[in-house]
Amino acid sequence: MPDLDGFELMARLHAVLRRVRPALAAEKLGYNDIEMDLAAHRVSREGREVRLGPTEFRLLRFFLEHPGRVFSRREIMQHLWDSDYVGDQRALDIHVSNIRRKIEEDPVAPRRLV
Repeated sequence: MPDLDGFELMARLHAVLRRVRPALAAEKLGYNDIEMDLAAHRVSREGREVRLGPTEFRLLRFFLEHPGRVFSRREIMQHLWDSDYVGDQRALDIHVSNIRRKIEEDPVAPRRLV
């Protein structure tokens, strides 16, 4: 690799970013007032950021990629853990409960994640 001065290195980095940004912009999911930016690993509801843990983020992404579809606990857990072994299915209930608490006005009567 040639020896680059600081200016040339910055110019090359900017050129790469210009080519990559359109692809990153396409990495967004949404449903109603929930938006997910996959590249930035961010979720917002009604424009306000919602902080999710890694498993919650993967789970919400799964649901946003399949809006309106119903899954069994086993199907969801197999997808999340990429394995046929699903372990304790109550763990999934806890993750869903945590997401509802963060994205619903009334987690007991959910409208977004049913």
